[in-house]
Amino acid sequence: MAQIAKRHKIEDRSFRNYVRNGGKRNKPGRKSIVSDYDTEFIAQHTVRSDRANRGLTVGQIVENVQSIYAHSKNFLTQQQARNWAYRTFRKNNPHHIKSGLMKAQKTTSKRSELSVAHQWRWFENFEA
Repeated sequence: MAQIAKRHKIEDRSFRNYVRNGGKRNKPGRKSIVSDYDTEFIAQHTVRSDRANRGLTVGQIVENVQSIYAHSKNFLTQQQARNWAYRTFRKNNPHHIKSGLMKAQKTTSKRSELSVAHQWRWFENFEA
């Protein structure tokens, strides 16, 4: 590190304040309490529910996690499941899930409405 600081004309002490070589900061954190397989399963379930216009709230995701781990040795309390949903699941899956409940856009009657004139034109050109 001293060589890099010298090459860029930075004081060694200043350089060490901003760059760490090893140490606690670079180590990975604790392993997740929900397996990667189950996380992916819950993400896919959430996406499919959303596509079917039955979006899940965070509380429903917490219930799903608890039901998966209900009969295992890694039983999750509601607080553990909620913390996992907020801190890990939402943070690591932003491409899968939305930030909150989204309501489907209403289709106006003008866009989807077929008038009698349209129906008559269709009948004259294609049905007759």
